[in-house]
Amino acid sequence: VAGTPDFAVHPWLVGLRNAMEMVLTGDAVDAAEAVRVGYANRAFPADELDDRVLDIAERIAGVPHELLQLNKRWVYRAMDAMGARTAIRAAPDLGGLARHVPAIRENLDGLSGRVRDAAAQSRPKTD
Repeated sequence: VAGTPDFAVHPWLVGLRNAMEMVLTGDAVDAAEAVRVGYANRAFPADELDDRVLDIAERIAGVPHELLQLNKRWVYRAMDAMGARTAIRAAPDLGGLARHVPAIRENLDGLSGRVRDAAAQSRPKTD
């Protein structure tokens, strides 16, 4: 979707070339590819997901909260220094403009329908 904030940080997460390909093609990225390009840190099999995520959360919980806050601020300030905040702030403006382009509106309408269909199919059946 043109202009969403996560697209705005793609160049910092996955690099310029991967970001350009992702936003120009709109291709889906599976878990292994997301890890390979830097969009995700790790990918776990579904049957291990809860335990593995809990392990990471417990490791983070073991770090003093003051240190966590300082480390997060350091990372965010580094992103700011590289221009990420400016890109994120520009995203809604560009996205708003993009939504007035007929081809983009048609694409978004089609996407909304596919998302609704996928959500309906993933709901548990109740009898």
